[in-house]
Amino acid sequence: MSHRVTALGAVVVVIVGLSACGGKSDDQKVRAVVNGFDKALLDSKFAQACDDLSATLVTEAFRTRSGCIASIATNNPNTEAGTIKSATVKGDSATVVAQGTSAGPSAIELRKQNGTWKITGPLKLFKG
Repeated sequence: MSHRVTALGAVVVVIVGLSACGGKSDDQKVRAVVNGFDKALLDSKFAQACDDLSATLVTEAFRTRSGCIASIATNNPNTEAGTIKSATVKGDSATVVAQGTSAGPSAIELRKQNGTWKITGPLKLFKG
């Protein structure tokens, strides 16, 4: 369990001031979700970080929401300065490529569920 979320913390690295998503394009919304997840980790808001993940990802990686919160609280990754290199939206699916300063780029998958973008994987970023 010590490896969970660690890989994602090394690549989800952008801290950007976030505003409400109303009126934003899907491209801006998926970027905001990835940035919001990272900010939640940095601010030790573990429940909020888990809320950015899809229910399926939480179940596959952590079994339950409380398991997600506990795992992230225990293994909160160190994040680093970096950037989002790209965001590609195709219908209800999206991929955000994040680049950290010490790790290569990593693709983060998102899916729109009930009108809200959620991080869906890849699972290997969340499971050790």
